[in-house]
Amino acid sequence: MNIGWKEKQKLAEELKVDKDHLKRNVQKEEKQKILPRIANKIFSSASQAIERIFPNLTNRLQQNILLGGMNMLSLSYLSILILIAFVLLFIGTAIGVLLFYTYSLWYGFLLGIILSMTAILTLCIYPFIAKKRREKELNEELPFIINHCKALANLNLKPRAIWEVLAHTKYYPAFQKDCKRILNYTSLLNLSISESIKKAAEGNPSKKTKEFLLDLAQTLEEKKSLKRMLDDKTKESIMQYKRKKNL
Repeated sequence: MNIGWKEKQKLAEELKVDKDHLKRNVQKEEKQKILPRIANKIFSSASQAIERIFPNLTNRLQQNILLGGMNMLSLSYLSILILIAFVLLFIGTAIGVLLFYTYSLWYGFLLGIILSMTAILTLCIYPFIAKKRREKELNEELPFIINHCKALANLNLKPRAIWEVLAHTKYYPAFQKDCKRILNYTSLLNLSISESIKKAAEGNPSKKTKEFLLDLAQTLEEKKSLKRMLDDKTKESIMQYKRKKNL
């Protein structure tokens, strides 16, 4: 699933959706991955304690994970972080002891600590890096996405059908996550297509893509001409693309 558990939990309270059902769905994909499965089995209690002690930091981590398009819960990510930190602490210490045993065993412990702290810092920063990378990819894909949407609308496809086509195309890997998220909102939470688009826009790191999604949702809500809206957006995106290429 591409929808964060905390976000789903909040929506579940508003929509009175069965929370256990949501939890089973959001964890379904993670259970198929070996590393999160092992990490959660060993360190889930520690990760839950961290979430309770540092709620603001973990909420920010979850937001960056969502914006970065990572299919993972913050709890699982913390468990993986702790697991890797412990493994590197052990391996680094063992290597350090073998290399520096003639000098001092403390050098071995120091090497293990340095490797462990480096891993923690890297994994803490990575979701932010993933968010910035995805933002760049979305900005590059957007002109082609708009043109594709226009072509599909001209074929008289319904909005949901448009997202289903885009979700299964290989040309927009960054935007695919938003398409699947929109479909998840409509099928799992029974939101309308316009509400689903707005919710998906909240988890989009690209300002331009977010504006496009919100304009699209507003057009559907106000029952205006989708073809006309996409035609205007297409002309605007082509002009911006040409201007960018000429710089």
